[in-house]
Amino acid sequence: MDSFPKHDPNLIIQAAEDKKAAGNLQGAQMLFEGALLEWGDEAREGAGGAELREALATLFLAYADFHRINKAWKSAMDTYEQAISDPTSGTVGRVFLEYARFAEEREKKVTAQKVYIRALVGDSEQQAAVTDEQDTALLWNEFLEMMRRNNPSLSLLDLKQAVQNEHTRKRMQPDQNTSISNLDEKRSRTNDMMPPLERRTYVVTSDEVEAETVKMKAIVAQMPPEISAAWMARDGDSPAQAPEHPLFSPTRPKMSDASGRELIGDEMALRITERLLSDSGSVLLEVCRTLWLTTALKEKETSQALESLDDSMMKEHRALEASHDARLSVAGAASSAVKMMNDNERNGFEESCSQRRQKILSRYAWEFRNLMCVQQTILKKLGVPGFDGPTVDAHTLDFQSNICSLLHTAFFLRKNLGLEQHKKMLESQRERLKKDRARDSPKLGPPIPTRGMSPVPPPVILSPGPPINHFIAPPPQPPIYRQQPPPPNYGMIPQPYANMMQPVIPPHGMPPIQQPPPLPIQQPPMPQMMPPPAHFGQQPPYYRQ
Repeated sequence: MDSFPKHDPNLIIQAAEDKKAAGNLQGAQMLFEGALLEWGDEAREGAGGAELREALATLFLAYADFHRINKAWKSAMDTYEQAISDPTSGTVGRVFLEYARFAEEREKKVTAQKVYIRALVGDSEQQAAVTDEQDTALLWNEFLEMMRRNNPSLSLLDLKQAVQNEHTRKRMQPDQNTSISNLDEKRSRTNDMMPPLERRTYVVTSDEVEAETVKMKAIVAQMPPEISAAWMARDGDSPAQAPEHPLFSPTRPKMSDASGRELIGDEMALRITERLLSDSGSVLLEVCRTLWLTTALKEKETSQALESLDDSMMKEHRALEASHDARLSVAGAASSAVKMMNDNERNGFEESCSQRRQKILSRYAWEFRNLMCVQQTILKKLGVPGFDGPTVDAHTLDFQSNICSLLHTAFFLRKNLGLEQHKKMLESQRERLKKDRARDSPKLGPPIPTRGMSPVPPPVILSPGPPINHFIAPPPQPPIYRQQPPPPNYGMIPQPYANMMQPVIPPHGMPPIQQPPPLPIQQPPMPQMMPPPAHFGQQPPYYRQ
């Protein structure tokens, strides 16, 4: 560790990334763990101060992210636990924030709640771990945003009151759902009297920027192996092609409703609207606009590369044709051989041009796929509904493209209408979508009896009326069609074909060719009609009156 400047986590992270790129994962882990042990000892001895505390927190988060990239989820969880339990880094708010986000991403919401509570109010053994006002405000707002995914009407005052009651009454149990989990059943009654929530503020340091840059480089550098394999499986024997539906198209779609309900449905449109109305909605729209610009820049780069290739191939083609003409002009008697040679060279050149163009198309197809993977990862981290990480499923990509079309329209309207007017429009859309959902939702009631086939026939109910005559005439019998006699010319050869049976007289006086005797024509047997019964046409005795 003496080869690195003291308390500079960026150098440790870069060295670990170099070892990982060389295939030495164990060496990268040892580098992280050695630095954490050494810096932790220095911090416990009182050296370094606030600078060492921030550097140690950054190193812990980078080590946890190292495990996340390698899909070592248990090791990442242990690293986060070690970070919040450390007396030095356990007082930094962003350590608890990253741990809670990771737990929520892994569908461990109870663990995420415990992390927020441990940071904000403490537990039965210790007080609140985070005391900085800015960090505390950020953690409360993040905690509220997580709980609002199940209860959009939850207020910050209700959340704080429930957490305080939970803490004071010591009802926090690991194996049971706490009262915080049941906050979605609670409705706020003091929203009108509450002051507006303070905006999230956070001081971003250069170390945090460098750490996030390293994370983003790791995401952009290489596509996950399972996603690459899925794309290869979709390609089969055909060459790679860019995604048919990119997430962000060059032009925004035309929609009859700005909520996008005809593209993604009422429920998803309501979730997107609520996400845009959250505290980080403006940040989300700015990031979406950046992702749209990256797609446009990649398309521009692709078109420029293809144009440059076409220009170079045209120049080579003109030079090749000129050499062919010069060679043919001096061929003389060997002109046919020279023409054949020129045709072979021309065919080879055309095949070479096709291969070069396909190579560029395949390369940019994989770059577009990698760009889509990065965009899906970023939108998942931003908490956009409908994004659960990279995927290549055609139906999912089509639906995500519709979501991004709605986001494209949203940041276009935000830029042209302004922040306040756009928020008012989103609020009216949210209320309208909620009313439509409440109106269209099925109402519970008694079961409606359905009519079906019953194995037991219903009873016959005789209504009063005139007496019924049970001695009715029998139903009419169908007529019997007798066989007609065959026509007189049945089995005879028609007149136009009669001459075909005569012997053929060959020319030049040759003897006639003996024709084989005609095959006898078998006439089908005539069907025998059964004689009618003796009592046919007579009325049965039990019908006689």
